Amino acid sequence: MLRRWQSCALSISIAATSIMATSTPAHAIERCVSNTWALGCYDEVGYTIEACDKNADGRRSGTSIDSSDGYTEVFDTDGANNGCTGESAWFAAPFPGTIYTLRAWRQNGNYGSQENPVQGTYTAS
Repeated sequence: MLRRWQSCALSISIAATSIMATSTPAHAIERCVSNTWALGCYDEVGYTIEACDKNADGRRSGTSIDSSDGYTEVFDTDGANNGCTGESAWFAAPFPGTIYTLRAWRQNGNYGSQENPVQGTYTAS
């Protein structure tokens, strides 16, 4: 009887361990830069870039990622401080070890100049 109980306990322990191992989420490596008007983030695991408007001033916010592997930018264009806009940046995704610059700013219209830019430089994981 004792052996059967030990066998069942071992089976339950193995099953619980395998469930925990398969249900552990991947950890995102997200880099962000921010100022009073804009928040820009890049997720190194999901290869997504995001622009967030932090101020309802009628201006858009922009985010860019720039490295020797590519360049892309995205805009949150409503100027209403109500969310973020993101898109895939896989074509500009830096390879591990590559240095890249993440930049965020606000902008007046499609062709306005970048205002209040903030940036950070990172090494891709």
